[in-house]
Amino acid sequence: MLTENQFLAIMRIAKKANLKVTGHIPLSMTLFSAIDSGLNGIEHLRNFALSIASNSDELYKERLELLKNPDDLPGSDLRSQIHSKQRMKALDSIDYNKFEEAANLLASKNVWQTPTLFLYRNSSLKTFKDPSFINELNKLPNQIKQKWIKEIAETDTIIDKNSLRYSKWLEEATGKLHKKNVPFMAGTDTPIGYLIPGRSLHIELEVMVESGFSNLEAIKSATVNPAKFFGLENKEGRIKDGYKADLVILNSNPLDNIRNTQDISAVIKNGEFLSRESLDSLMYKN
Repeated sequence: MLTENQFLAIMRIAKKANLKVTGHIPLSMTLFSAIDSGLNGIEHLRNFALSIASNSDELYKERLELLKNPDDLPGSDLRSQIHSKQRMKALDSIDYNKFEEAANLLASKNVWQTPTLFLYRNSSLKTFKDPSFINELNKLPNQIKQKWIKEIAETDTIIDKNSLRYSKWLEEATGKLHKKNVPFMAGTDTPIGYLIPGRSLHIELEVMVESGFSNLEAIKSATVNPAKFFGLENKEGRIKDGYKADLVILNSNPLDNIRNTQDISAVIKNGEFLSRESLDSLMYKN
């Protein structure tokens, strides 16, 4: 759990080293102070709502008291405690003038967002309990597969209404920020929340489209946009002479249906052509 001074020290060191910084908005700060520090990106829209509520000042004071951590909780437990105390309070009092102010600031300062929408949807709806998902686990190494199957079996099927509400709000907020020209990248936080590498990114693109992105915009969020963020737009992110030759060849057009990104015929990786048959042979057989 970073203090504001620790976070600002990280930002100074990163700036001196010409490094970009992306992460959670520290609970010890507000969205606006984090942006002012020069933060280049925000993951999961984490703690965004806390700073745009009409009672944000009150919530901030409460957070600072909780962060004193009199019970000496581990950082992850303290964070969960604060989220459980404050998230719904914030959602109950979103100030859309503050939302507009935040959106305009994020766009003008070019602060990139990686919302990881499927992470929240998967956790809140517990879609990892679906038989179709369990079948996908066959693509994982057996040790991980067995561990996840055991953990999933021990998880109840009760849908937490607050988690679901927060997930839906994040999707709504993502769509509104996108309309305000805030830059976005696709990401998943795999393997958190039983998100399968590869598969989870394809589904993230689906959720981004449902949140208001066009199919092309969603595809760019996983190709062109990350290259821009890292300053590699002249080397990566496009199918062009001289660019890094990593690409996916599809059987059907994802501009017609974003799910077609999963209809993969072949992959070219570091200049090597991998057919569908070759790709299938690379998967773990359990």
